Amino acid sequence: ISHGQSKGHLKRAISAMEIGLFEESLKQLNYALKDDPKNAQVHKLKALLYEALEKKDKAIHSWNDCIRHSKDQNMIKEAEIHLNYLN
Repeated sequence: ISHGQSKGHLKRAISAMEIGLFEESLKQLNYALKDDPKNAQVHKLKALLYEALEKKDKAIHSWNDCIRHSKDQNMIKEAEIHLNYLN
C-alpha cells in the first residue's frame, strides 16, 4: 500500500473530525496507521479524538505512541502536556 493511500485516509479522517464524525475519523486513522504505523501525526490525532470521546486510557496510549514515533520536539512537548493533564 502506498504512502499516498495513507495520506488519503488522513485527509478523510480530518474531514470527518471537522464535522463531528469522530468514530468515522478513528476508522480512517486506523487505516492510515495500517499503512504507516509510525506516523506520529496520526497517533496525535487519535489521542485528541479519544480525549474528545472521553476515552482516557486510549488517549494516554495514543499520546505515548505519538511520543515514541515523533522526532518533533514541539509535538512531544504537546503530548507530554496532554499526558500530565490526563494522569
